[in-house]
Amino acid sequence: MTSGIESAFEDAYAIGRANVWTIELARRHCLNMTFTKWEGGGQGMAEQLSGLPIDTRRVSCPIARGNSAAMNLDWVASDFYDEHCVGCQHRRPTGELPNLASVMEERKAAAAPRQSAWLQNGDTATGSCALNAAVRLPPARTRPCRAFCTISGC
Repeated sequence: MTSGIESAFEDAYAIGRANVWTIELARRHCLNMTFTKWEGGGQGMAEQLSGLPIDTRRVSCPIARGNSAAMNLDWVASDFYDEHCVGCQHRRPTGELPNLASVMEERKAAAAPRQSAWLQNGDTATGSCALNAAVRLPPARTRPCRAFCTISGC
Protein backbone atom coordinates (compact mmCIF):
# COMPACT_ATOMS: atom_id res chain seq x y z
CA MET A 1 0.00 0.00 0.00
CA THR A 2 1.35 3.42 -0.93
CA SER A 3 1.11 6.51 1.20
CA GLY A 4 -0.67 9.65 0.11
CA ILE A 5 2.66 11.35 -0.55
CA GLU A 6 3.90 8.49 -2.73
CA SER A 7 0.62 8.54 -4.64
CA ALA A 8 0.87 12.31 -5.16
CA PHE A 9 4.42 11.95 -6.48
CA GLU A 10 3.39 9.13 -8.83
CA ASP A 11 0.55 11.33 -10.16
CA ALA A 12 3.02 14.19 -10.67
CA TYR A 13 5.50 11.89 -12.43
CA ALA A 14 2.75 10.64 -14.74
CA ILE A 15 1.94 14.25 -15.63
CA GLY A 16 5.63 14.91 -16.25
CA ARG A 17 5.99 11.89 -18.56
CA ALA A 18 2.91 12.99 -20.53
CA ASN A 19 4.34 16.52 -20.70
CA VAL A 20 7.59 15.20 -22.20
CA TRP A 21 5.57 13.69 -25.06
CA THR A 22 3.49 16.87 -25.50
CA ILE A 23 6.65 18.98 -25.69
CA GLU A 24 8.07 16.58 -28.30
CA LEU A 25 4.87 16.76 -30.39
CA ALA A 26 5.03 20.55 -30.21
CA ARG A 27 8.71 20.57 -31.23
CA ARG A 28 7.93 18.39 -34.22
CA HIS A 29 5.05 20.70 -35.13
CA CYS A 30 7.02 23.95 -34.98
CA LEU A 31 10.53 24.77 -33.82
CA ASN A 32 9.25 28.18 -32.66
CA MET A 33 7.10 26.73 -29.86
CA THR A 34 8.56 26.94 -26.36
CA PHE A 35 7.25 25.94 -22.94
CA THR A 36 8.43 28.25 -20.18
CA LYS A 37 7.76 28.07 -16.48
CA TRP A 38 5.04 30.42 -15.37
CA GLU A 39 6.24 32.74 -12.63
CA GLY A 40 2.92 32.49 -10.78
CA GLY A 41 3.10 28.71 -10.59
CA GLY A 42 5.93 28.18 -8.15
CA GLN A 43 8.35 25.30 -8.21
CA GLY A 44 7.48 21.86 -6.94
CA MET A 45 9.56 19.19 -5.31
CA ALA A 46 8.43 16.55 -7.84
CA GLU A 47 10.08 18.40 -10.73
CA GLN A 48 13.21 19.06 -8.70
CA LEU A 49 13.53 15.37 -7.83
CA SER A 50 12.62 13.88 -11.21
CA GLY A 51 13.80 16.45 -13.73
CA LEU A 52 10.46 15.97 -15.55
CA PRO A 53 8.51 19.05 -16.72
CA ILE A 54 5.85 19.09 -13.98
CA ASP A 55 5.72 22.72 -12.82
CA THR A 56 3.20 25.12 -14.33
CA ARG A 57 4.20 26.24 -17.83
CA ARG A 58 2.96 28.46 -20.62
CA VAL A 59 3.49 27.91 -24.34
CA SER A 60 4.61 30.69 -26.64
CA CYS A 61 6.42 31.47 -29.86
CA PRO A 62 7.85 34.65 -31.40
CA ILE A 63 4.42 35.39 -32.91
CA ALA A 64 2.08 34.60 -30.02
CA ARG A 65 1.94 33.91 -26.31
CA GLY A 66 -0.58 31.52 -24.84
CA ASN A 67 -3.23 32.87 -22.51
CA SER A 68 -3.18 29.93 -20.13
CA ALA A 69 -0.69 28.06 -18.00
CA ALA A 70 -1.03 24.61 -16.44
CA MET A 71 0.78 21.54 -15.18
CA ASN A 72 -0.91 19.39 -17.84
CA LEU A 73 0.72 20.72 -20.97
CA ASP A 74 -1.67 18.82 -23.23
CA TRP A 75 -4.39 21.33 -22.30
CA VAL A 76 -2.10 24.30 -22.81
CA ALA A 77 -0.72 23.02 -26.14
CA SER A 78 -4.20 22.16 -27.44
CA ASP A 79 -5.52 25.63 -26.67
CA PHE A 80 -2.44 27.31 -28.14
CA TYR A 81 -2.69 25.23 -31.30
CA ASP A 82 -6.37 26.14 -31.80
CA GLU A 83 -5.79 29.84 -31.08
CA HIS A 84 -2.51 30.49 -32.85
CA CYS A 85 -1.14 27.65 -34.98
CA VAL A 86 -3.82 26.82 -37.53
CA GLY A 87 -2.83 28.64 -40.70
CA CYS A 88 0.24 30.33 -39.18
CA GLN A 89 2.60 31.53 -41.90
CA HIS A 90 5.60 31.53 -39.51
CA ARG A 91 5.48 27.84 -38.65
CA ARG A 92 8.83 26.01 -38.76
CA PRO A 93 7.88 22.31 -39.03
CA THR A 94 10.41 19.52 -38.70
CA GLY A 95 8.51 17.13 -40.99
CA GLU A 96 8.48 14.48 -38.24
CA LEU A 97 5.26 12.62 -37.51
CA PRO A 98 3.30 12.43 -35.39
CA ASN A 99 3.33 16.07 -34.43
CA LEU A 100 0.93 18.38 -32.61
CA ALA A 101 -0.97 19.25 -35.78
CA SER A 102 -1.43 15.64 -36.91
CA VAL A 103 -2.57 14.52 -33.45
CA MET A 104 -4.98 17.44 -33.05
CA GLU A 105 -6.51 16.95 -36.50
CA GLU A 106 -6.92 13.19 -35.92
CA ARG A 107 -8.68 13.86 -32.64
CA LYS A 108 -10.96 16.50 -34.17
CA ALA A 109 -11.91 14.12 -36.96
CA ALA A 110 -12.61 11.32 -34.47
CA ALA A 111 -14.70 13.65 -32.29
CA ALA A 112 -16.73 15.18 -35.13
CA PRO A 113 -19.42 12.45 -35.30
CA ARG A 114 -19.96 12.64 -31.54
CA GLN A 115 -20.12 16.43 -31.65
CA SER A 116 -22.68 16.25 -34.44
CA ALA A 117 -24.82 13.81 -32.43
CA TRP A 118 -24.67 16.01 -29.33
CA LEU A 119 -25.63 19.09 -31.32
CA GLN A 120 -28.56 17.25 -32.92
CA ASN A 121 -29.77 16.35 -29.44
CA GLY A 122 -29.56 19.99 -28.38
CA ASP A 123 -26.81 19.28 -25.84
CA THR A 124 -24.52 22.15 -26.87
CA ALA A 125 -22.85 22.88 -23.52
CA THR A 126 -21.89 19.28 -22.80
CA GLY A 127 -21.15 18.58 -26.46
CA SER A 128 -18.73 21.47 -26.70
CA CYS A 129 -17.03 20.46 -23.48
CA ALA A 130 -16.81 16.83 -24.56
CA LEU A 131 -15.45 17.82 -27.98
CA ASN A 132 -12.73 19.81 -26.27
CA ALA A 133 -11.91 16.78 -24.13
CA ALA A 134 -11.82 14.50 -27.16
CA VAL A 135 -9.34 16.64 -29.11
CA ARG A 136 -6.97 17.31 -26.24
CA LEU A 137 -3.97 15.08 -25.82
CA PRO A 138 -4.61 12.28 -23.32
CA PRO A 139 -4.49 13.62 -19.77
CA ALA A 140 -2.17 11.93 -17.34
CA ARG A 141 -4.87 12.15 -14.69
CA THR A 142 -8.64 12.29 -15.03
CA ARG A 143 -10.36 15.30 -13.51
CA PRO A 144 -13.11 17.66 -14.72
CA CYS A 145 -12.03 20.71 -16.70
CA ARG A 146 -14.49 22.92 -14.83
CA ALA A 147 -16.50 22.62 -11.66
CA PHE A 148 -19.72 22.19 -13.65
CA CYS A 149 -18.35 19.60 -16.08
CA THR A 150 -19.33 16.00 -15.48
CA ILE A 151 -17.48 14.47 -18.45
CA SER A 152 -14.80 12.09 -17.18
CA GLY A 153 -11.41 12.90 -18.71
CA CYS A 154 -12.49 16.35 -19.78
